[in-house]
Amino acid sequence: MTRKKKKEKKPSKKEKKPSKKEEPAVTKEKPPTKKVFAGLSPSPKPPSFMAFPTMTEEMLLQSVPGKIRTRRRRWNVSMRGVFQRVLIVALGVLFSLYIRWKFVYQFPYCEAGSRQDGWCIPCPANGKCVGGKLVCDYGYRQAQSVWLGMKCVPDRKKQTETRRAARRAVDIVRSSCGEQVGRSGSTEEPFVDEEELKEKLKKEGGVFEETMLVAMENGVVCRTEIRGRVGYTTQHPKVPWKTRGLKLMAGVWRSHYREISVGTSAVLVLLFVYLKSSARLQSKEATDRIVKDIVEMLIEQERIHRADPSIPAVVSVSQTRDLFLLGERSGVWRDVLQRLGSNTNIREKIAKIRGESLRVWEWVGVSIPKRGRAV
Repeated sequence: MTRKKKKEKKPSKKEKKPSKKEEPAVTKEKPPTKKVFAGLSPSPKPPSFMAFPTMTEEMLLQSVPGKIRTRRRRWNVSMRGVFQRVLIVALGVLFSLYIRWKFVYQFPYCEAGSRQDGWCIPCPANGKCVGGKLVCDYGYRQAQSVWLGMKCVPDRKKQTETRRAARRAVDIVRSSCGEQVGRSGSTEEPFVDEEELKEKLKKEGGVFEETMLVAMENGVVCRTEIRGRVGYTTQHPKVPWKTRGLKLMAGVWRSHYREISVGTSAVLVLLFVYLKSSARLQSKEATDRIVKDIVEMLIEQERIHRADPSIPAVVSVSQTRDLFLLGERSGVWRDVLQRLGSNTNIREKIAKIRGESLRVWEWVGVSIPKRGRAV
């Protein structure tokens, strides 16, 4: 038998479908109730005119859950233990340092190579222990440290002074040895006496022995003894430039003295010829100029005499020479006298000028040339 399926009822048109605009009703949820922990009761809301009461430490601890309270207590206990241990260790270290500082440092220092009964402090490096006391080497000073005790540390100031004095000592030795090497005929080894070097290094300061030890480190200066005298020498003397030049010239002369002699003689001869010819040329130019001036002077004097016969027509020879600032033995003046004596327009005679007999020149030319014309 077949069962007939029940037909589903279709909604009728009259039945209204829910509209989209209609929203489902929202149910209002109740606010969650505040949990109240054990031992605490909800405090009533204080009025506005009263201050809010503060919570004590016990109330705060009770308000924290149990697990968190346990962790905090464990953390506090562990941190307290750490702080206590650190404090104990620090106090122990300070106490041990105090004992070391107060009692151990009072013991004497151990001398090198000696056995001492009882307690003693080992001698530090860069120092010497004599009689239970520490003496640092030169260039070092004592420094006190809580951890390491007394020690010898470098003294920068003393080391700087020692290096400066060592450089000065090297310069003195090299210069002195260079002067000894430069002397002619010196065959001895260059040498600087120790006492002399001490006197020169007094201004530099420092200990002489330490200074020379530093100076001999690089091997430029070395200590030696010659004929019972202790001193210092060097394999690198500082020879002055003057001595070097003289030595070089002496070596060149020994090897090329013939060529140098011939060349020097030729140069001297050429120089003499040049100077002689230039002097002769200058003398000739000066003679021509003076002769020309004297001739013009005589012509002018002749014109003045013609205009006024009371004025003599002669010119004194000595006064003319003094006018040109020439001496009697001057080569230029001798040439002037020779040139004027050979001139037929000029006559030389003795005449009285202002009551004094003088040798004079007089113009006796046939015609007087124009001024400035050469004769």
